[in-house]
Amino acid sequence: MNLSQLRAATLAMPEQYQIMVRNHDIVLPAISLEIDQKQIKIKTQMEGQIILRDLRNLNGWDQSKLIFEVDQKMHSVFGYRVDGIQLILG
Repeated sequence: MNLSQLRAATLAMPEQYQIMVRNHDIVLPAISLEIDQKQIKIKTQMEGQIILRDLRNLNGWDQSKLIFEVDQKMHSVFGYRVDGIQLILG
């Protein structure tokens, strides 16, 4: 999934949705974004939080692939699910 696909899919969602990532049975909050050439890396940690607005406000990176890092391993974002006010990428 790239940023423009996520933007289109979440257009009607509130910007305050908390961004989370899922790796198997573990769900962690996303705390920061790192842009590296053609990828947007979503970093996770047990403390901290980014929200949907943070991703929407990234201009000029629409074709960038979304990935996330858990335990120093990179994972591609293939989709999402909504749980309350959390947007869980996985």
